[in-house]
Amino acid sequence: MITTVQQTINILNDALQKDQRAIQNLISTRTECNEQLAQHPSIQVKEDKNGQCAVGLLGIINGIFKTKVGTIQAVFDEQGKLEKFIPAPNTNQQTTELNVFDVAKYILENTEPMTTLKLQKLCYYAQAWSLVRDEEPLFHETIEAWSDGPVCLALYEYHNHIDDMPGDSKKLDDKQRKTIDAVIKRYGHLVDLTQIVRCEKPWAEARKQWLNTGEGADKVITHDSLNEYFTPLLYDKPQDEKKDNTNAEGPEIPPTDYYI
Repeated sequence: MITTVQQTINILNDALQKDQRAIQNLISTRTECNEQLAQHPSIQVKEDKNGQCAVGLLGIINGIFKTKVGTIQAVFDEQGKLEKFIPAPNTNQQTTELNVFDVAKYILENTEPMTTLKLQKLCYYAQAWSLVRDEEPLFHETIEAWSDGPVCLALYEYHNHIDDMPGDSKKLDDKQRKTIDAVIKRYGHLVDLTQIVRCEKPWAEARKQWLNTGEGADKVITHDSLNEYFTPLLYDKPQDEKKDNTNAEGPEIPPTDYYI
């Protein structure tokens, strides 16, 4: 009899090892559901921008453990391949490794209220500039190229429960906070980040087969593509802006209108 989260994770990972394709298809598949199921107190249900709700296997499994924000998380690699199942950040396990919820929590604590789509994009830019400025990612979760811009699926699952979002902003160190602060300063006041993202190569390249459709949402934006695009923007600024760019706060993020 399964009684704990870890036992469930062990079984899921064992099944994944035996048939990766089948388990990934099961986890990635969602079925439209009605309002009654969407209001279930513990089963996780995903709602698209048109208000249509859908439920998947992992949402039901997490519902067994009676928590709307989930206890088990699927981890994908940069190519979108399902790698493993792990305890979600809200399962009271102590870890120093940052996750996207820690970053999102910090952003929400240091900005005005915002839409979930804007929060997604700020997390995306925080990840991109951390790779360039600090030469390391802020979080391990993958970012997918959706039609409305970059989306971290793990974070997207919480868009109806943003006030109860897990995460601990105190886990961020000073360097990480400075990078996120720079992102908030540069992008936080902008209204339409979607149009900016769509002019940038990482999203456009990931979606090049589906630019005029809503399909292809699971195409991952890789760290390599972010590094390739954003690194020149940091160091190859216009002549009139080339100054000492290594102050105590770390390198500045160049003006948005320079590269859109």
